[in-house]
Amino acid sequence: TEMRPEHTGPLLTLDNRRLGVIRSRIFCDAINRHGGNAELLMLPEIGLTGNTHFPMQDLNNHEVAEQLVRFLGNSGLAERL
Repeated sequence: TEMRPEHTGPLLTLDNRRLGVIRSRIFCDAINRHGGNAELLMLPEIGLTGNTHFPMQDLNNHEVAEQLVRFLGNSGLAERL
């Protein structure tokens, strides 16, 4: 999980994203190993693309929210909202 030399300079963002995904997988594994219920959902893998960290401005924020509601429902957490 080292930085890749070819992803320096303007491509540093690509490596940060790759490392973030690796860290997220490790974090989910740790949560689940200790009895939690974590799931890593890669939005492009289910056909949701173009998301930012500003969901109020994303055109597909409703579809992303549906995925969150699905997870909460499957986890028995939707009733607590």
